[in-house]
Amino acid sequence: MHIHWLAPQHFENIHALYITQLASLRLRAGALLSALPKDALLTAGPRIPAQAQVCVIGKIGVGDLTQRQAQWLGEIQAFQGKVVLDFTDDHISSPSSMSAFYLQALHHTDGAVCASTLLKERLAKVYPGPIHVIADAIECPIIKPKDKPHPLQVLWFGHTTNLPALIDFLPSIDKPLKLHILTNASGVQQIKSSQALAHLQLATGLWSPQAMVNTALKCHMCIIPVGIDNHKKAGVSSNRLLTALALGLPTCADKVDSYLPFKDSFGDLRSPEFADMLEAPTLWHERVQKAQDEVLPHYAFQALGKQWLDLLTSIAP
Repeated sequence: MHIHWLAPQHFENIHALYITQLASLRLRAGALLSALPKDALLTAGPRIPAQAQVCVIGKIGVGDLTQRQAQWLGEIQAFQGKVVLDFTDDHISSPSSMSAFYLQALHHTDGAVCASTLLKERLAKVYPGPIHVIADAIECPIIKPKDKPHPLQVLWFGHTTNLPALIDFLPSIDKPLKLHILTNASGVQQIKSSQALAHLQLATGLWSPQAMVNTALKCHMCIIPVGIDNHKKAGVSSNRLLTALALGLPTCADKVDSYLPFKDSFGDLRSPEFADMLEAPTLWHERVQKAQDEVLPHYAFQALGKQWLDLLTSIAP
């Protein structure tokens, strides 16, 4: 079977999926690649090879959107095999510059995959075809929770689109701490210009898998504000929460839909649990360890790659 993943860039060496800056490719196409048998082929790029049997429409991105939208829709319409849309961000109930593309692409798909159950429910309102849920894979190593010397150090990591929720939340923190923020270059500049963080000791850095591990080894806990009643972000996948737990960090997060199945593993950021965790994060180590032992194996690359492989094999012509 030949599977093609429609992507903004061409991958001459398919194993470069594992190191691309595009998280949706690393954590989803990369997961598929990790589980691919020797008699199957995965390609990725903006053109669908004629010999491909199944095409997965990946994230189109905002760069050169008008031109790429027309090109991708042309590729999809001309393709003779099966087409699956990978829908990882809500561009339909929360309109964006990419909404038109996704609405048009749905007319040419044989099914869709969402990164969370809430995204599936929203997509089902406009798309009558089959919709499956496959989570993002966890790419960091499992680090056992352990005691660390004080003063208190806290980790936040994420794309710049997640920064508004962090900036809105941080003025409510009145305990002295050092906050490590890992994001992209534009996010680092945004943090440096924000007055909301002036009362905290900050350490900003560019996100990378290795930087995240190195920083987690210094930190006592992690925070993941998503935002109260943030409709656009409510459909996020469980990946950031599960990644924080994989890093061995007690975590307080907003209770978005995809996090609720793991409610026993993290603290509610908007409750007294947050203050309790700031005072004694080690009391949460047992819960983190339990999540690492019982939950995280289901989100490894090969485990989720097998879900992708089973799905795409079932619809292949």
